Amino acid sequence: MWSLSQLLTFLQKFCVDESITQAELIEFIKLRYARVYNRALDFYKTEKTFATVSGTKFYYLDPEFNVSLGVKFFNQTSDNYKIKVKDREYIYDRDPNESETGTPRIAAYIELSYVKRQPNESSDAGTVGIKSTDSGDTGKAVTISGLRTVGSNLIEDSEEIETDGTAGTTFVAGTKTGWHTFRVVSKEEDTAGPIIVSDTDGGNVYAVLNPFGRRAEYQKWRLWPTADAAETIKVIGHRKPIVPQENSAALDVPTDIEAAFVHGLRSDIHDVNFDMIKSQKFEALFEEGLQTALENSMWGDGQELVEGSESRGRYDPLSDLEEVDEDIEVL
Repeated sequence: MWSLSQLLTFLQKFCVDESITQAELIEFIKLRYARVYNRALDFYKTEKTFATVSGTKFYYLDPEFNVSLGVKFFNQTSDNYKIKVKDREYIYDRDPNESETGTPRIAAYIELSYVKRQPNESSDAGTVGIKSTDSGDTGKAVTISGLRTVGSNLIEDSEEIETDGTAGTTFVAGTKTGWHTFRVVSKEEDTAGPIIVSDTDGGNVYAVLNPFGRRAEYQKWRLWPTADAAETIKVIGHRKPIVPQENSAALDVPTDIEAAFVHGLRSDIHDVNFDMIKSQKFEALFEEGLQTALENSMWGDGQELVEGSESRGRYDPLSDLEEVDEDIEVL
């Protein structure tokens, strides 16, 4: 698996524009990740656990989970049985007042939320602030918008808070109070570390903005019946590809599609250089590599190999990339 610095060296050597920067490469990598984002690639399978709280209906999944793919729930406390996924109307039809309590048997997706907690919960301090996990993130701005109480009125408002100018890990509190609902919490630029948004210095965390993300994405789910005791719930799904941050960080793709992925990056570089012939050529190689991975059962949710695919072999290893010359026929 190639590191970010090795990949940059390779692309600068074999692409027309040798001035491609690491920042530009990272942007191309993010675009290519988006191309495989909606695929249930076994390589990205993951699982997490969370604990139910007595009387709490709604739960927010870790933002690591891919929001474009489904998840499965299992109650580990109660013999690890599967919790069925239904729509919210299924719960309302059986419990219109949402008053039934007990051991959760049903999970229903509610919405995609930019925060995993709202500021109007009884234990919250009513203020909001930010800090980074990296001391070098100085003067990084986070914008918070939503509803807050001013006097007897509930008004639309927003506030921009910047991380400390000396040490990004120092908590900086906002000046506005009385927040009732956060609608959007976002930042406009990349950071070295995740930005934590909370009511006090790490007290109640509302959102964590990853270094290359502009907003956090939390899946909000309803468990029914409402838990009447603590239960350990396991969630199985697919994670998002991790964007490399350090020079030594590797591409977050399986070996089977690494060569195809790099061809896709070459296509992007030629595209911005207005060399459409080469861009189309490497785009075709990218698509061919993904198709080969499909045939070799790298995709799907534990499905059997496609008949006959065992003998077809895997796609070209990354070491063969240098042999792809300029005479390749455009498909």
